[in-house]
Amino acid sequence: MSLKHSSTSFADRYPIRQRSLLYGLLCQRFKTATRAIFIDVPASLPYELATSYDLDVFFFNSLSVVQKFGPWCFDTSKATSEVYKHNYILGAEDVDWHTNQSSKGGAADNLGEKIIIPIRKVDTVFAGLKSLGWLHINDSDNVVELLRGASQVIAATKPLITIIVPPAYSISRITDLIALCEQLGLNLYNNRGELIDQLPEQSSITMDMFALAKTEQLEQSFTRLLNQVSPSDYRPDIAVYKEQCDLALASTRSLNSSQFIDFLRGQQQHFSVPSVLAKNVYPLEEYDGVSYNWTGPNTTTAFILPLPSFGQYHLQIKLYAVQDAAKSRSARLFIEGQSSCECELTENSAVEHDFYVSKEDYQGSIVINLSLAGVSHIPESGRHIGVAIEQLSLYWQEN
Repeated sequence: MSLKHSSTSFADRYPIRQRSLLYGLLCQRFKTATRAIFIDVPASLPYELATSYDLDVFFFNSLSVVQKFGPWCFDTSKATSEVYKHNYILGAEDVDWHTNQSSKGGAADNLGEKIIIPIRKVDTVFAGLKSLGWLHINDSDNVVELLRGASQVIAATKPLITIIVPPAYSISRITDLIALCEQLGLNLYNNRGELIDQLPEQSSITMDMFALAKTEQLEQSFTRLLNQVSPSDYRPDIAVYKEQCDLALASTRSLNSSQFIDFLRGQQQHFSVPSVLAKNVYPLEEYDGVSYNWTGPNTTTAFILPLPSFGQYHLQIKLYAVQDAAKSRSARLFIEGQSSCECELTENSAVEHDFYVSKEDYQGSIVINLSLAGVSHIPESGRHIGVAIEQLSLYWQEN
């Protein structure tokens, strides 16, 4: 049985807008909730909206990101990220992961350094928790394991569980997820409100999945929320869409919804360096009202940026200052390890590049490397610095 039926292709035509509206309404719904647990990529769309609405969020980095890009993600996030509040990652069991530092996805310093990453279950970290409104999981390689490690908390608190899976997620993995949800007394739905059970078809898998306890009250609340996002008679027409946005924004006027407006209307997201996972950067500084981070001490800096969906993007890296050593020759920009362009670096300018992420390749985040010709030694501080980055921005287009 389905909670609702909809034949609209709105989510396919406007995936980021649909997701922005969905998570904006979820944040509005859970603003008064006791607590939310987020396992995600720093600065992701759901997390940014949750913090803009001042939700009480416990944030944990995704194990999938650390496994994909290397242990430096875990170490650096503790040292420089303004969102990372915990010195462990959530997983299926309580273990210490012993690994070596690598250059995968980032600058090649401290290679071979021994890294110990503590992995803990949700049930261990939040033992005895009595109230949880929302559990959000964006960790595609470890969804089943994370839920298994959260079984006691889920049973005690009955939260709404949002699960993000890439569009190319395999049927076999969804089948495993369905089986575990059944064991935990949960129903699994896609973002059209269709119950996913038995042997699902690929078309039934959507980027945002929902698991909730089998209670009438939760199902009714969930149905109302989905009807706000994409009612059954909704037409994927831009004029109608803007009217829908106006209604949503009017209902959140008293809240801090600047991020909501950016996602919903502006088709853009802006990042400070401390808000994302970054390698080879110095702490935040401020001069003359401008905040920035110097890159260094090495010549290659890495950033892991969350992507709200597949599609066409425009990347902009806004520069505040550039050292002479970095100006001497062209810099190179790499996206997912592939050389994308050469660029000249000047003060108060920007590095810009267009790129496309297909539905099949979409994994929720992307690594950007900026490789400089050189860095300058500053005797007064002893630092080696390259460029001062004020902001990173992503812009996207939806038809």
